[in-house]
Amino acid sequence: MKLYPDEIICDQCNGVGHYGYSVERIEFINNGIIQHMPGIKTYDYCTKCKGVGKLDWIEAIVGKRDLNQ
Repeated sequence: MKLYPDEIICDQCNGVGHYGYSVERIEFINNGIIQHMPGIKTYDYCTKCKGVGKLDWIEAIVGKRDLNQ
C-alpha cells in the first residue's frame, strides 16, 4: 500500500481494511444425503476507514466519511 505524506495506516484494522470474513454454509440434499458446501464470503469491513486501510490525519480522529449518503 502506497502512503502519501499526509496519510497514515488505520489503527483499528492495521491497514487491512477489514476485520476478517465469514462464509455462509449452504446445505442441500443429494440422493437423500445432506451435503454442505461453502457459500457467499462476506467481509466485515472496518468501520473507521470503510475498507480503504489508510486515513489522513483528520479522518484518523473522526473516521472516514461514508460516501453513500
